[in-house]
Amino acid sequence: MSQVHKGFFESYGSLKQQVLDTLERMTFSRVRVTGHSLGAAMAVFGSIDIKVRGGGKRAHCAAQRGG
Repeated sequence: MSQVHKGFFESYGSLKQQVLDTLERMTFSRVRVTGHSLGAAMAVFGSIDIKVRGGGKRAHCAAQRGG
């Protein structure tokens, strides 16, 4: 079973509905999600949501960790 940092996951939770709402309005099929540090964690979670709930949209995640 995979584990994620609680703080990163909770931070994404505060944006999740905005991500899903935006996906519904999008007219294109591919999305690039990027981030650094906390943003990288959110990018990973967002990419998963796009894959699972994105209505056929494809996500590419580019995440960078550290400094």
